[in-house]
Amino acid sequence: MTSSSFAVVVLLLAATVSLAREPVQSTALNAVQVHDHTIVLDCRDLREPSMSAVAVVLETNNAAHIVGERERLMHTARRYCMRGAPNVAFVRDSATQPSVLALAH
Repeated sequence: MTSSSFAVVVLLLAATVSLAREPVQSTALNAVQVHDHTIVLDCRDLREPSMSAVAVVLETNNAAHIVGERERLMHTARRYCMRGAPNVAFVRDSATQPSVLALAH
């Protein structure tokens, strides 16, 4: 290995190490929050909640129902986010059988 190629390798390693030390800024760490039987979606970085999060809030293990409610939740959330809402919250509506997700007021 020539001295110039060795110097390039050393510079690349030094740059990699310095980049690894810098903190990574992530605004999406809390894009989906689940607590107290509520799902809160952040409109700045709208992401689908996990199947397990929807299952916990709905208190069901019916996969077809979970998928359907998650799709309906995302459709509603996109509408509200496009209208300028900072976040959208959903709660379980136990008045219906099977229970569904409803907007939290």
